[in-house]
Amino acid sequence: MFFFRLFCLFCLLVSCTPVWADAPLKALVEKVDNLDPKAMTQIERHLQDSALTPQKRAQLLQLKSVVHLNNLRMTEARAVFEQALAADPKLSLLGNLSPNNRAKYEAWRTDFLQKQISPLRRLPPPNTEPRTMGRVLYGVLLGLGVAAAVAGGITSGLASANIDEYNKLQGDPNNARKKLELHNSAQTMGILGIASFVAGGVLVVAGVIVAVLVETSPSSRPPSTPFLTKNETRALFLESF
Repeated sequence: MFFFRLFCLFCLLVSCTPVWADAPLKALVEKVDNLDPKAMTQIERHLQDSALTPQKRAQLLQLKSVVHLNNLRMTEARAVFEQALAADPKLSLLGNLSPNNRAKYEAWRTDFLQKQISPLRRLPPPNTEPRTMGRVLYGVLLGLGVAAAVAGGITSGLASANIDEYNKLQGDPNNARKKLELHNSAQTMGILGIASFVAGGVLVVAGVIVAVLVETSPSSRPPSTPFLTKNETRALFLESF
């Protein structure tokens, strides 16, 4: 009677043992490596166990992914492996994988972890419209200033030529009218030349001042470096392993 009760207690303990203990991980890995057609069924059955830890669930999913890979179902293999990484990002690869397949899984892992990192939050781009308008303004001012200075030089040269010709006619009493015209023209050209030089200088100085203000304004400085959120930092930390 004692032995019967002991046997019943043993059966009860066995029946309460989690499904994971019925088929050790090592045995499942061997079945997957040997291309056992029953491997997928057993893996699916173990995945139904709600008591699985995230690490064990990730291991089962990775083995399921290898079964898909052995059957040349790349899309399914990658999708299942990403489910495994979602449960355990630092999952170690199980099974007798070839170097090419192992490299494929590591590439999938890298892609998956990169997708988990949200794009860096960027500051809104600075409003470049005022800066553009400012550049146009000081460009126009500098251009007008240079043009005015050139015009002043030309008119001053014409005034100087008229004065020289006027001086040559000083001893000729028959050219009184022409001397008057040359005198008036020289005065006009001289006034225009001086005015052009002054206006050109003012425009150039104004253009330089506007240029300094525009190029040193805060909108022309590079934006500050954005910070990562807590989730982004965690994803980067996991990716480093």
